[in-house]
Amino acid sequence: MLQRYLPFRIASLADRYIILVIPLLVVLFPLFKIAGPVYRWRIRARIYRWYKYLRDIDKKFNRNTLPEQLNEEIGRLQALQNELAKVEVPLSYTHELYELHLHVRFVIRRLQELKEGRSDTPEFTG
Repeated sequence: MLQRYLPFRIASLADRYIILVIPLLVVLFPLFKIAGPVYRWRIRARIYRWYKYLRDIDKKFNRNTLPEQLNEEIGRLQALQNELAKVEVPLSYTHELYELHLHVRFVIRRLQELKEGRSDTPEFTG
C-alpha cells in the first residue's frame, strides 16, 4: 500500500519499521501502566522512610524504655525536622510531607512532656 504513494526504498523501509514498532509497543504498553505506581511509590518512599524512626521512638515510649537522655532524642527529632525542610516532593504529595512534620512535632511534644514529668517528680533516695 505504501508503494503506491512513496518511492520503493522508503516504502520498504517503512514496512520494516512498522513490523518492528508493533512488538515494541506491545512491550512498552505494560511499562507505561507500571510507571504511575512506581512514580507514586518513589515519591512516598522519600516521605515514609522517616516514619520508621518515629515508630521506634513511639514503641520505646509505650514500653517506658526510652533512654534517660531525652534531650538527645529531642535534639535528634529537631534535627530531623530541619532535614525534612530540605525534602522536596511534588505539589500533590506535600500533604503527606506536612503530616510527617506534624507527627514529628507531636512526638517531640510527648518527649518534652515526659521529660518535664520526670523532672517534676522527686527522686527516691531510699
